[in-house]
Amino acid sequence: MTKQHNVHANISIGIAVLIIGFFQFGCNQSSSLPKGEVNILNKEPDTTLASHKQYDIEVYKSFFIYGDGYFIKHYHKEKGILLGYTGIIGDSTEFNKAAYHWINDTSVSVKLYNSASKRERVFKLSGYELRNSLETFD
Repeated sequence: MTKQHNVHANISIGIAVLIIGFFQFGCNQSSSLPKGEVNILNKEPDTTLASHKQYDIEVYKSFFIYGDGYFIKHYHKEKGILLGYTGIIGDSTEFNKAAYHWINDTSVSVKLYNSASKRERVFKLSGYELRNSLETFD
């Protein structure tokens, strides 16, 4: 091996170690954004903005056009104003809990689950500038 080839190999190894280090550091950082668990309600909760604060999450079961479903309300601030967004999942499964963690200021990951049967559904809700989206992962 030539001396120049050894230098290039050492640089490549060094860069790879730095990249791996950055990934490990980034993945192991604990988020300061809220996470938690809520009970799923059987009726619509109070939806007035005055009764909520940033990062509140509420989940309730209700009937909608296509059958049974779960309504997930999430609240966050945009430009200093608290806004509420709603996502709807159609599902007749009996879920009794919802675990959540905020991914960033406008998106939250939610897992609906039944603590007895271990059935679950996972999805991501996002809301920004009066538009919202829901992405399922099952």
